[in-house]
Amino acid sequence: MTKAEYAQRLTRDIGRPSADQIECPDCDGSGFTMLTRCCGYHLPHGECCGKGTDEKESCEFCQGQGWREMTADEESDAAERQAEDRASGEPPMSVQEMYEAAYRLKQELRR
Repeated sequence: MTKAEYAQRLTRDIGRPSADQIECPDCDGSGFTMLTRCCGYHLPHGECCGKGTDEKESCEFCQGQGWREMTADEESDAAERQAEDRASGEPPMSVQEMYEAAYRLKQELRR
C-alpha cells in the first residue's frame, strides 16, 4: 500500500455500518485482498515457483469499505441463528456481564 493510499484510508470516513450490513467475509473487514502475481517461471508440474509478488487489491465485494449488505442467504442464516439462540432458553449476555462472570469464576478458582 502506498503512502497516498494509506493516507486516503486513514482520512476516509468509514463510519459505522448500518443494521443490515456485516463485516465483509471476503476481506475480513480490511477492505482489500492479497493477490499473488506469478513471476512467470513454472515448476514442471505447472505450479508457480513461489517467487511471485504479493499485491493488495481493493475488495470487489465491499468496494474497499470493509462492510457490505447481507445477501439473502446470510440474512436467512442470521435469522435462523437468532431463533436458535432464543430457543436455547438462556438470555443473551452483554459484554459487561461476560466480564463479570469470568471475574467471578476466576476468583472462585483461586480459592
